[in-house]
Amino acid sequence: MALAGAEGARQEGRGRRDLAAHRCLRIRLGDDSLYRWEFEREGETIALDVPGAVTLDNTQFALTLAAAGGGLAYLPEPCVGPSVARGELRIVLADWVVAGAGFHLYYPGRRQLPTGLRLLVDLIREVRPLGL
Repeated sequence: MALAGAEGARQEGRGRRDLAAHRCLRIRLGDDSLYRWEFEREGETIALDVPGAVTLDNTQFALTLAAAGGGLAYLPEPCVGPSVARGELRIVLADWVVAGAGFHLYYPGRRQLPTGLRLLVDLIREVRPLGL
């Protein structure tokens, strides 16, 4: 979802095409490509390559920078819930929020699972990050 710091809340309600006029925090993916912000409403789905001088590969840093007014951010809903509840961030373009399928971890059958992967799966089940 697209977010702005409390001071950037005035952007709320503007259209997705207006993103070109704003500072956006871009996200670099693990394959070195830039994430295109995804929006969906009434059956229309789009992915936008937003403008921005800052490109990040760390969700927590993007969250902190957006809350400080460094630009609009596009982050997963489970990561931003507490910041939105505290009023540090505001959802923008709420009518264009994508209801995604969520996070998934795929791994081979239970037999001969590499030790590192088994430990990761066990840790995720125990800690339940993001409240999942």
